[in-house]
Amino acid sequence: MSKEVDALKLFLEVVGRKGIHEKWNGKPHQAFKNLPNSSKGDAGEEFIQKYLNGLGFKTDKKGRNGDWDLEIENKKFEIKLASEDITGSFQFNHIRYDSKYDFLICIGVTPDDLKAFIYKEGQAKKNKMITFVK
Repeated sequence: MSKEVDALKLFLEVVGRKGIHEKWNGKPHQAFKNLPNSSKGDAGEEFIQKYLNGLGFKTDKKGRNGDWDLEIENKKFEIKLASEDITGSFQFNHIRYDSKYDFLICIGVTPDDLKAFIYKEGQAKKNKMITFVK
């Protein structure tokens, strides 16, 4: 009993049902939600750098591979972004326990707002505010 299945049509049908949650549809930050994860991180770093430069802070971008993303006024910052899930929570990924930075900036992106959380490196680890990976 052999049936013919249009694999491409089936794939597109399944993918079409896996779109972003409707709470993002037509909202100001829908374009952010549509970005691939690596592009979200790059966008966050560039946003923070340009924003702080606009306020008059001296910043320096770190290369791709390192313990921190941006130097701000001679302090090292790790920058993480996460979009709000359907329960209103944020999951900031790939925060390393052994990284050498002074501060951690977590930017939570909602469909129409930004939320910033800034932690001293030791504070976030000591108080276990964030789940780290080793």
